[in-house]
Amino acid sequence: MTLYNIDNPLSDDGRNKMNSMFQELYQEYKDAGMNASEAREKAIQAVTEATTAKQTAELTRQEMVEIIREQTQNGDLAPEIAQARGTHSTVGERLTKNDEQLAHEAQQTRNEFEQRGVNVRWFSDLENDGDFSPVIQAAMDTGFSIIEFPNWIKTLKTPVVVPNTVKEIRFNKAVLLYEKEQVLNLYGDSMFVVDGTHDLKVSGGKAEYLGTFDLGASYSGKISAFHVTNSNNFRINGFESTKFNNCGINIAPSKTSAYCNNPTIENCNLHHNRVAGLAFGNTNNLLANDNTLEFNGIESDPLTGYGLAGWRDAYPKNTIVKNNKANYNYRKGIDFHSGFNGVIDKNFCIGNRIYGIFVVFDNEDSEGNVREIGDWKITNNIIQDMSLDNTSLFSTIYGLVIGSYKNQPSGRSASFMVSGNSINGFDTSNNAIGFPVYVVSTGFRKAKVDLISNTVVAGAINSFVRFQEDTGLSSGHTNASISNNSFSCTTSKESAFAVRSNSRVKVLAIDDNEVSIEQTYTPISLCNYADSNANTLFTDSSFTFHDNKLFVVKPDWGNFDIVLIYGRNNITLRNNFWNGVRYRDWDGRRYILTNTTFNVVGNWTRGSFISNSTPSVFGSAGSRYTVSGWLRITNGTANTLNDDWFEMRNPTGT
Repeated sequence: MTLYNIDNPLSDDGRNKMNSMFQELYQEYKDAGMNASEAREKAIQAVTEATTAKQTAELTRQEMVEIIREQTQNGDLAPEIAQARGTHSTVGERLTKNDEQLAHEAQQTRNEFEQRGVNVRWFSDLENDGDFSPVIQAAMDTGFSIIEFPNWIKTLKTPVVVPNTVKEIRFNKAVLLYEKEQVLNLYGDSMFVVDGTHDLKVSGGKAEYLGTFDLGASYSGKISAFHVTNSNNFRINGFESTKFNNCGINIAPSKTSAYCNNPTIENCNLHHNRVAGLAFGNTNNLLANDNTLEFNGIESDPLTGYGLAGWRDAYPKNTIVKNNKANYNYRKGIDFHSGFNGVIDKNFCIGNRIYGIFVVFDNEDSEGNVREIGDWKITNNIIQDMSLDNTSLFSTIYGLVIGSYKNQPSGRSASFMVSGNSINGFDTSNNAIGFPVYVVSTGFRKAKVDLISNTVVAGAINSFVRFQEDTGLSSGHTNASISNNSFSCTTSKESAFAVRSNSRVKVLAIDDNEVSIEQTYTPISLCNYADSNANTLFTDSSFTFHDNKLFVVKPDWGNFDIVLIYGRNNITLRNNFWNGVRYRDWDGRRYILTNTTFNVVGNWTRGSFISNSTPSVFGSAGSRYTVSGWLRITNGTANTLNDDWFEMRNPTGT
């Protein structure tokens, strides 16, 4: 660039020279072959000279004011009234105009660089023994808001701190290799540390960790590609990170972290990291959309490896997780151990090793108070291809788990809407255990759980839906509905619907479902609402089993039944079909059935009644009668006429 000596920046000649310098600078800035060191100096020089020109203009103006005042000290002539050449009527007016113009040109120069960004390449001479971290840090520290990366492959050996002046990082197709070994057990060893930097936008690029991946214990690693705290409106799009010993991206993980409001993670590929692809804690209104979160964890450690995780020690609020591929992780696809209000929608969770989706809370604040759960919607997700045998490092797999381990705050309610999800390719063998849907209701004081319009296609399982057995709350109250679902499996090892003792399910409706089981090993029933002590439990509860279509191959033993009743008056069965045949109803006091005979296999309760579906007239003239049905006078499975059953005869009067 041509350099000019500018004697008087107020003159037309001075301004023309400055304009020429700026124009030539930006033309060279655009040229692809620009020398990095020279470009950096030119960027700094442009802003410096613009600032110097403004300062010179102000000084010249002051000097001219003093000269005019000296020449007119015995009169009343001042710069503001002294005559000037050109279009300005006074010297003061002309000086003010020149001053404003120079300030405008200086700001215009800076704005041009703000729009174009500072290229990291300009600082490449600061490389230190193969470490490009100082190069990037120098670009970050220029004070400009946009940092541009060339499409290079470089190695970083020390963390880069993103200052609060940076508003956008354009990685483009840059590949950054991070070699730093973890020295202290601190997240600050991460490759990019963002703390107190608001409104930061990150796009493109790939980061790969070359240090020690496995430090032994599940959560020993602390190095992530991005570690973000105390930063609002953080947005990252199209970024890839892999092989970090903590997470691809980690946001506000601790209960003491300042909240990060409105973080957005979209179109990122966070894979093969030691702990998780994406993890977050003290966040509000986080959106994770359309990311690939796969193969995180390590095969030898079943205690970690998450596609996406909400940290247990923190409290994410109002989270939306949608359209992600959280597949083939070594523990869980999507995991929440803590949180208030959330939406998990249209995600793929394929081939995860132990859990597909896990939303169960056991979180307390720093004072030991249990956190509130709020409302959760888990909808339209696909959980697929989970299998287990007894040779694995763990014994149980779960498709979808919801609930709370901790006793929820008094007077607070929680709700889970689980709808439109598909669980298929789910299978266990030998002595392994598997539950497509598992509800931990023991911590609920007051909760609503709706399992509606879901589909389960499985091989061998224990139960389709199980409500966990635990000591839980003596005063808990869960209102649960299992409706309009389709369940099918080859083998059910236990009751297909198992509501265990102390699960605190006070209201349960299993209605309008289709259930298909090729083989069942359970010795009791298809639906077990409690256990052998059921007659002493759930005294204030209610259970309905209505309008279900059941295609279940009956086992060899004779005591198997569809629903375990225990003579309860708060249970009703109505309009269910077992293998195409209308099943007996229960009205809260007795079984009611329409059939051609009393000899129906089952465990009957005294007072039950079988209505005769084919009545006819019996007897001779004068003593004719019809049999409207058969009344049960004993409890049990025996079916002997005039001992267990008696005909209900109605005289015809003819």
